[in-house]
Amino acid sequence: MTASFSFSIDLSAELNKITQRQHLNDVHYLIQIVRHALTCKPDSIVMNSSRSLFYIYQDGHTISEEEWRLLQMLLLQTSTSTAQEALTKLEEKFGIALLSLFLNNEAVELYSGDLCLISKDSKVQVTKNNRFVQGYELQLRRRLSSRGEELRELLFFCKGISVPLHYNGKAINQEIELPEQMFRVEFQIAEGHAVLGLPQSSDLCEFTYYKCGVRVGTRQFLPKKGRLFHGFWNSSYHGYESNYHKCIVEGEEHLAARADDLFVALEQHFDEFSEGQRNRLKKILLGLSESDWLHVFPMMPLFHSCRERYCLTMSDLIELRDRFEAIPYSPCMTSEMPGFIPFLESEDINFLEEEMDIPVKLCLTRPNPIGERRVEAKRIKPYPEGKLDAIRAVFLEALNKNDGFCSYRFTEEASALITEEDGRRSVFLQLDHAFVNDAVDRFHKEPKAVSALGYRLAAFARSK
Repeated sequence: MTASFSFSIDLSAELNKITQRQHLNDVHYLIQIVRHALTCKPDSIVMNSSRSLFYIYQDGHTISEEEWRLLQMLLLQTSTSTAQEALTKLEEKFGIALLSLFLNNEAVELYSGDLCLISKDSKVQVTKNNRFVQGYELQLRRRLSSRGEELRELLFFCKGISVPLHYNGKAINQEIELPEQMFRVEFQIAEGHAVLGLPQSSDLCEFTYYKCGVRVGTRQFLPKKGRLFHGFWNSSYHGYESNYHKCIVEGEEHLAARADDLFVALEQHFDEFSEGQRNRLKKILLGLSESDWLHVFPMMPLFHSCRERYCLTMSDLIELRDRFEAIPYSPCMTSEMPGFIPFLESEDINFLEEEMDIPVKLCLTRPNPIGERRVEAKRIKPYPEGKLDAIRAVFLEALNKNDGFCSYRFTEEASALITEEDGRRSVFLQLDHAFVNDAVDRFHKEPKAVSALGYRLAAFARSK
């Protein structure tokens, strides 16, 4: 069958409108064809580009009978009313990628199964093909000026495609990346694959959406409850969907739901960050809500002591608050104060007082604990230092050298903190107690953590 095609004014306007939505530029039709090809679930897609001809072949399903019928109704139309109905069905069920090629190019040939659809000089011919084509082949004549932009467009939108994609004999597939992130986590589920990351510099959240590896779009937005992160979602759904609604909605839900995984993992990997990355991480986390801090990040060492950077946790600061009614702090790094006293900067003070409602007080002399029991020293028998193993002996020496305010000893009795009449304090640590052993093991791995460990052991002994 051969016929000329032309449309009514209303139908032409509608076609122009939806075609403009599909084509971002002169070569974006390539991306629409790749997306259409992926709905046929191919094992591979091949593209060849010459001076004025473009060829694509996908080896998946052939074009369905319904899509063939709708294309023919539009290109061989005899009734405007049926053509309008066909256009609506085609756009909703299959998209207009193939139709728009016939409308916007001088010569197009489409082969699928045993059918052939050829358009040339505004004339359309539908014939039986003399060979069976698995999937479909598409050839079109386009402007030579478009050829130079094709590969760039494909690399931007389609390099992460889920099947092998060859352009002029060269595979262009690449792994989808989430660039400029200081830390990332990923997950794979039946509906798709996602990566979430903590950005190195941006102050906006950003989600990028893909469908079967083809880029759909990007959304930027302000962080919710201070949670700043980037992510991409690659949906594995093959079916056609108008405006990628399923892909984007599912991606939004999965990325938001997995944000906890990203922030929880930060604590486990904190030691791997550089000083600059820790500064960036602290800036981000100080913007989080109180509930996040108390339930997710209480053990992340984001605060400085007056002797060591990044060694105190929120739990440490809260224990100091409970012990002294307000957190005593030093305005600078100094060796004149006990190692457990935090060095707080202006952003720390603002966060603690305004966001966490925790009082702080400037500490220029040694702080006096509240409500501390005074116990006779003779009640605790110290373990002979000469009998300690090498690791515990080194640990004990480091504790006593680091903190001039307390003296530390091991004992076979229960742990205790004793305040003598002259105000000096002795911390007795029970040998082979699990909490004490954990502190010894951490010191063996991280000797610089001795200040924080000394304070935690003193607080542990005081609680007994």
